[in-house]
Amino acid sequence: MRGFLLSAKAKTPISARTGNISVAAFAAATDLSTSTVRNMILRGEVRGVHIGRAVRIPVSEFARLGLDLPAVLGEADAR
Repeated sequence: MRGFLLSAKAKTPISARTGNISVAAFAAATDLSTSTVRNMILRGEVRGVHIGRAVRIPVSEFARLGLDLPAVLGEADAR
């Protein structure tokens, strides 16, 4: 799968091309549950992007929320 990395915790593809990650990958990186992250998206606390039926979170949300970018995501973003 060119352009994708797998998160060590979530085993979820992280798109290096679009800079978006799955809800599961964001949850694993922030030590939150996926339902908590989905609720945060619904409340507008975290930006979510709908791609078809899937919801993805821009990697830039880490910086906007004042969180450190996990190393595995930093590698994806750098490509």
